[in-house]
Amino acid sequence: MLLITYKPGQNATEVNSITDNPGPEETVPNSYVTDQAIPIPNDIPGMIPILYTKVDTKTLYYNYIKPETIDSLISQLQEQQAVIKAAMDDLIIGGVL
Repeated sequence: MLLITYKPGQNATEVNSITDNPGPEETVPNSYVTDQAIPIPNDIPGMIPILYTKVDTKTLYYNYIKPETIDSLISQLQEQQAVIKAAMDDLIIGGVL
């Protein structure tokens, strides 16, 4: 048996922790006990598996996210810089007229 604890508030939510063979004193709010085996994540290149649960059906599954890379962070900063520069140009030109 496994004790699954999860983030409260939604039906489909990220698993916080898993306890194997929990005692009755280990049951906490936002948790449930299940006999379901932990699924094996798929090996998807460039993606990180995050274990989720559907609280109403007590089902475990994986969501996959793409981690941020230095290149993606640099691209985001360049886009933000272009927006800020355009806003500054508008302010400067608007103040002169």
